[in-house]
Amino acid sequence: MIMKPIIITKASGEKESFSPRKLSKSLKKTGANINLVEEIVKGVQKKHRLNKTKDIYNYAFSRLKKSGPPFAARYSLKRAIMQLGPTGYPFEKFIGEVLKYQGYYIKTNQIIQGSCVKHEIDVTSQKGNKHYMVECKFHNQPGKKSDVKVILYIKARFNDVKQRWLKNQIDKKKTLQALIVTNTKFTSDAIRYANCAGVNIISWSYPKDNGLGETIEKLNLHPITALTSLSKSQKEFLIRKGVVLCRDIKKRIHLLKQLKLNNKKIDKILEESQLISRF
Repeated sequence: MIMKPIIITKASGEKESFSPRKLSKSLKKTGANINLVEEIVKGVQKKHRLNKTKDIYNYAFSRLKKSGPPFAARYSLKRAIMQLGPTGYPFEKFIGEVLKYQGYYIKTNQIIQGSCVKHEIDVTSQKGNKHYMVECKFHNQPGKKSDVKVILYIKARFNDVKQRWLKNQIDKKKTLQALIVTNTKFTSDAIRYANCAGVNIISWSYPKDNGLGETIEKLNLHPITALTSLSKSQKEFLIRKGVVLCRDIKKRIHLLKQLKLNNKKIDKILEESQLISRF
């Protein structure tokens, strides 16, 4: 008997057929054993009420959390990034940290004089002769996309900055490029224009196999918001204190003590952060 395809509604409102293979791939990335992965996939296929991506996520997350918090935390990566909001500043700091762990020298929230006017730049980064002006487009709701107008606007600002930068640049080997990073997606027109205009872009899954999600997982740079052992208010406190990575908690234990947490709770948080980040 051929099973009728399950149609699910994505956060953007678009509909698509449920892909067991796609869900299985996401679950395997958490480190969960194959038996649990298969149980969750079969559970989704049997529960006909799970017809939205949000419902499938909640079901899988709850099953993973029962098996072990680190599995659930890794699975919630995309949503954890969105929880860095509502403002975009923590996301800018997070992107700065991701670049730093890739060997870049970074500065955040810089005011840079262009040929015509001054510009506030989210992140500046440098590695060797390569310099980047990085703009971060943060969305705290799934389904949101950055369109071509975003690329056009940032490209115009970059051109102004680059024009002055080239005038002051003695070493001709050095280059300055624009980089736009978003935690969701770019529209197809935005991608087409960026490629044509020479603007580097990174979204959650673009470029293929080298998007933001893949990079975070490869480098084990999970955000503090992925931790299941911390409450929302505790995460917000740590973010305000400049802690955005799970792996950085071990260096800032005094902040956990400021939250009036006992040693047992602190040990639990440190253990989860270590298991998530695999450091």
